[in-house]
Amino acid sequence: MRKLFKPRRLRQLLRLPESVLDMSLLDASVSDHYHPAFRFCRQCAAHGYHSVLYQLTDERRCPVHREALEMLCRGCGGKTPFIINTRTIEAPFRCVACHSHFCYGRLPLVSTIPVMSRRERAEIRRWFYYG
Repeated sequence: MRKLFKPRRLRQLLRLPESVLDMSLLDASVSDHYHPAFRFCRQCAAHGYHSVLYQLTDERRCPVHREALEMLCRGCGGKTPFIINTRTIEAPFRCVACHSHFCYGRLPLVSTIPVMSRRERAEIRRWFYYG
């Protein structure tokens, strides 16, 4: 949530543009409407992408891929908490319990899957701003 971080310091640590960080944090006003377990689209995870929209309890599907959002690890059936800590940073897009990847299969260090297209990013922005 936005109120828990010093935005300037977080931008420096993560090396993210202000606009990306701004869209990536939830406001305190919606804190009772977000899911505490990490929810993800398997196709987005394959791109190394996650949207804060996926954590909102009202959201059920990825706005780009139209797939149902998942939260259970297909390896062990566990849930990963939606919180930034060393376990989640050390194993991005992987289960904190068994380290299974949340995408389709195990990704190599350099993924052969292209980054999200401009159309896909625009669709997520549209969904974020206009629902």
